[in-house]
Amino acid sequence: SQDDKFTIDPARFSGLSSYIPLETWKETNATRYFFVELDWSGVY
Repeated sequence: SQDDKFTIDPARFSGLSSYIPLETWKETNATRYFFVELDWSGVY
């Protein structure tokens, strides 16, 4: 599923976690927004 594809690893997002609550990532629209608006190529 799309949710599985965008599973968030707290270790990878330790820097962002202080700004973006983990609960936010569980919301499909919020997750899609961040992945579309930001360039995550450097994260992976």
